Amino acid sequence: MIQAGQVSFPGRGDATSALEEPPIISPSSEYQELTRLIRERGLLDKQPGYYAFKILSTLALLAASIALVAMAEALWLQLLSAVFMAQVFVQMAFLGHDAGHRQIFRSVRRNDWVGLGISFLLGMERTWWVDKHNRHHSNPNQTGLDPDIDIPVLGFTEEDSLSKSGFYRLIVRHQAWFFYPMLTMEGMFGLRLAGIIYLLHSKVKYPGVEQVLFAGHFVVYFALLFYLLPPWHAVAFIVVHQMLFGLHMGFVFAPN
Repeated sequence: MIQAGQVSFPGRGDATSALEEPPIISPSSEYQELTRLIRERGLLDKQPGYYAFKILSTLALLAASIALVAMAEALWLQLLSAVFMAQVFVQMAFLGHDAGHRQIFRSVRRNDWVGLGISFLLGMERTWWVDKHNRHHSNPNQTGLDPDIDIPVLGFTEEDSLSKSGFYRLIVRHQAWFFYPMLTMEGMFGLRLAGIIYLLHSKVKYPGVEQVLFAGHFVVYFALLFYLLPPWHAVAFIVVHQMLFGLHMGFVFAPN
């Protein structure tokens, strides 16, 4: 008989015995179970139909943005087309991201072909971006390991901020105000300069091809704009287009 105030536990003679500790589940086993569920439900399956539509529709938008530049006579319409083209460039960057993760085709080479095409259309170095992005995923937001937070003019920890000196310390002290203006420079200079430095000092997966495609983008880009627009209009278009491209890209990746 159980006395009042006592609790009976199955398999225990002593009613006051301590509860058994729950089994410890390691994070790795939980991750494996999550991975199994994701694969079972097809969340990682390739989607050729979606990407066929996405690639064709994005190329159509790019063609439309170029047509708008060609048809616009007033400066304000030309700058409006620069805003539109900036958004198209971001959509192409998303495709380049998925190709870099080999999520478009089962074939590695076909994913690389898409990545190389995007490299030409955007003027971004493919191997540099894939290398940088893979290191980011391996060490997300870890100081000294994640290249996405290896930015001299930004401080991500108190120790990192205090280590700055001179001009960098001034910027970091007010980085909340400087952050958005700096993003506008990322598209115009940061992404492209990083690609040039990588091409000069590192080995790329497709030597020769990547250099030609990267340089070819700028030849076609500048030739087309200065052919279609008066010189100063072309300069204004480039500034607006590249600044908004960098700003939008920053909005996408900064939260990650």
